[in-house]
Amino acid sequence: MAIFNVQPKILLAALLLLAWLAQFVYFFRVQPFDTLFKRSTAENPVLSFQWRDVAPELSGVVKVMNECVEEITSSIHIESMAPLYTCDPSNVESMKEPAQCVADGAQHFENIVSLNSSFMTPAFFAQYDHFENEDRGHGKLAREKCGSSVVDVDQEKFQSLLGAKVRVELLDRSPCHSSYSFSLRDSSDSAGPTRGGTLIGKTHHFGSISISKHSIWGKRLQDAIVAALGSHKLKYDFAQRNMRGFYWYPPNGFTEWHTDSRQVGGWRLYVVKLMSPGDSGFVLYDSEKRRLQHIRDREGWVNMFRVDPEHPLWHAVFSRDAQRFTVGVAISDNYAELILKRMKR
Repeated sequence: MAIFNVQPKILLAALLLLAWLAQFVYFFRVQPFDTLFKRSTAENPVLSFQWRDVAPELSGVVKVMNECVEEITSSIHIESMAPLYTCDPSNVESMKEPAQCVADGAQHFENIVSLNSSFMTPAFFAQYDHFENEDRGHGKLAREKCGSSVVDVDQEKFQSLLGAKVRVELLDRSPCHSSYSFSLRDSSDSAGPTRGGTLIGKTHHFGSISISKHSIWGKRLQDAIVAALGSHKLKYDFAQRNMRGFYWYPPNGFTEWHTDSRQVGGWRLYVVKLMSPGDSGFVLYDSEKRRLQHIRDREGWVNMFRVDPEHPLWHAVFSRDAQRFTVGVAISDNYAELILKRMKR
């Protein structure tokens, strides 16, 4: 008779197991990925993880990124980004010499590192809307709205900061925000026009440097991204579009508050490389919950989030005293789903 006493217990255990499996399948397979993401990131719109643990396939990208960073920092030395801050469009003439926009840039830097949500009102963020309306210098709106003329600068003063091999040009994009362009002069390039040397990149709005996608380092990274992830893990078929920036944040470097909401929506991940660790990180503000989140940088970690034009997310980046580099990659929904599942293991 003992067997009849055991069987109901086994049956009950089997039913409980089946119910649990059904919930698991529903959560991870049946419901749309958007719903899965919203539930899993309700408290954290930005997901952070160590690439070795969650996305080991990024190893090839990290290897090439490290090589590029070593080469760039051995060619151009930037102890502080502050002398290279750029001005508002109305002050473009003053940008012919370095360190003319420090006060303006320092205020934008403070707007990030103060980590004070009390002044983050719609009126506060409105001051940054004009960058969004320029398409932040990247897309069709930038080409239609902004000028594009090259202005000579005081090379000696810039070279005293960056080294004798570096040439700087001022890209006057009035009525939009202007920027500096950096290149390495070839040995035969005594006059030193930028297009005659090795292109590095240009300032990214007020306080950081965007290593050009057309530079030797940008091209190598694009190839590494495609080789490491393949078409099924990337958002775009065109290799150049999948690299969403290669940025350098020297000490006092930053990217001001922005949403990227004028750009195409989708998933992005940013790999962080710290040449000299310090106080640096990623900051975001949830306007619906009126909550500020600060993600401190850690070497080899990745920040992943989704750009949604219908639900813009205000975010910014800063480096007080670190030499911070980051590479952005546009990834497919399927790969984002895979990463999320790995994080929940």
